[in-house]
Amino acid sequence: MTRLDPNPPSPYADADPDHRHLYPTPHFFPAPLPGSLALTGCLALAVVPEQPLAEISPDTTELPDGLCPACVAAMRGVERPARLMTTCRTCQASTPHAGLCALCRQEAHAAWWPTRAGQPAEQIVAYRARTGAPYCVTCARQETDVQPLTAAQVTADTVCGFCGGQVLAVAATTLGDVIARHVAAEQPAPACAACRTPFDPADTRHDGRARHGLTDHCRRCVDRCHESSDAFHVCAVCR
Repeated sequence: MTRLDPNPPSPYADADPDHRHLYPTPHFFPAPLPGSLALTGCLALAVVPEQPLAEISPDTTELPDGLCPACVAAMRGVERPARLMTTCRTCQASTPHAGLCALCRQEAHAAWWPTRAGQPAEQIVAYRARTGAPYCVTCARQETDVQPLTAAQVTADTVCGFCGGQVLAVAATTLGDVIARHVAAEQPAPACAACRTPFDPADTRHDGRARHGLTDHCRRCVDRCHESSDAFHVCAVCR
């Protein structure tokens, strides 16, 4: 019988690293997303593997080798032993997760995951539903049958079909500094609303390319507008 590999490692997982763990998922809940840190049947946290999760029921007689015995026992109704309660060193909440609560572990893991060694070149920053609607990495957890999207497959103005937030901005908040740097690189440089030339803060001449005060126009366009002697003159700056 095939032996399953352990779950992917994470410094924020507290599940047994030598076994593959099971994720209890009610029928009306979507399966946890690959790469996320999720609660297992043994009440610890483990990284969801990239491979599709197979459904296993208490009636399954032949289970693959490598499964966590505690997860299997919990699936079959065996009472789980109580876990030692501690205080989370980050938020001070009471937790059974060895000094760092589940929420703080998941947030730290989400920030660390894109920076791990051997990561793919492009990170998943959003998901697309079968209907075609994009979902941010947060709202996608509430959907089923979604396909991952990398940063190259979305634009800076792509918004989530559920919460309406910009998917890259949500990814920057959720996934940490790596995505934040990508979002910053994707944002177009501020430009003059009239001539569309990017502002140059160093060009502060009266007709230079620096922004004129708090307006949306460069100094050159404003200077040209002010030089007009036509009483009926209306330009993009004056409108």
